[in-house]
Amino acid sequence: MKLAITGKGGVGKTTLASLLARLYAAEGKTVLAI
Repeated sequence: MKLAITGKGGVGKTTLASLLARLYAAEGKTVLAI
């Protein structure tokens, strides 16, 4: 799965991306966050 998070500055993109990465990693999926 490829996932891109976009939007204006200061809306929580980094927070959302890190939470999703942690969620998928906890489920045993391989995660590559750039």
